[in-house]
Amino acid sequence: MSTNGHSMGPNREQVKREMTYYAAIYGHYDTSVAAQKAEHLTITVFDTVAHGFVLAPDATHRFLVMMNNTAYFVTRLTSGYYQVEPDDGLEQHRQERKLREAVLDTALWYLTGEGAGYEPGQGQEAQDAAIHELLEGEEPDMERDGGLIVHPVVREELPDIFLALGGEASVAPAVSRQWSVSFGDGASCEIGLIGYHDDGTPELIAVDREGDGDEEESEDTDE
Repeated sequence: MSTNGHSMGPNREQVKREMTYYAAIYGHYDTSVAAQKAEHLTITVFDTVAHGFVLAPDATHRFLVMMNNTAYFVTRLTSGYYQVEPDDGLEQHRQERKLREAVLDTALWYLTGEGAGYEPGQGQEAQDAAIHELLEGEEPDMERDGGLIVHPVVREELPDIFLALGGEASVAPAVSRQWSVSFGDGASCEIGLIGYHDDGTPELIAVDREGDGDEEESEDTDE
């Protein structure tokens, strides 16, 4: 991912803020003003140059941004652009990043027609096209987006997805983890983690957000 920041004389603190913002966008985290005030994210930032990393000639800064249980290397280029790449050096970071990607994939599959549109595993180009479709017509909102970029948001929430078992609702959530996935003020849904398949991939379920109409359940297809 490469995105534009400020191109003139970077202030270190401003660079850190922008790096954190772009890392959050890359990881599909909530960048809203409300989320920032509530400090929903646990963020730690390390200057890799201070720890011996040698910058490329076209780079001014490079930081490691650790965000909840994921991590990203963010490089600021002399052009003012920021490049973000995941740091999967720790297995827990890799697993959490892959899980969040699977959550986004399942939301895209569900919101584009449950098989009639986007299919998980079709590749980055297809995923980008599906995201573009769901964000079409959305304008940046500083309160909602925390900046000038409208992006998908994968926000973890307390589990409250219940499934009907034997005709009666279960007394406990059927999922161990749950996320709200939104695309601007338009398309949105809830994704729940039921468990894991034999190959280690997550078994996820998608439902409409409460208040969006009658709740419907749909289990994702195997990837």
